[in-house]
Amino acid sequence: MIVEIVGSDCEKGLVLYNKVNKVAEEISPYIQVIKANAEYSINKYKVKEKPGLVINKKLVSEGMVLNDEEIKEILSKIKIK
Repeated sequence: MIVEIVGSDCEKGLVLYNKVNKVAEEISPYIQVIKANAEYSINKYKVKEKPGLVINKKLVSEGMVLNDEEIKEILSKIKIK
């Protein structure tokens, strides 16, 4: 599973990146969390408000920093590829 944090160059994006990375490490070694700062990623996933949470190339959240439980719930619903 590939998880991208779009806008991880902003303060909220960095916080979200750290939270997702921590939760992903607890859940599975097969989850890769990456920072996607480029304008290309913002346009590609149509992120209107940073940070955006993209899982397997699908935008699942934007404009907020999710808590650990919300992140676990989202990640557990998506098949690891």
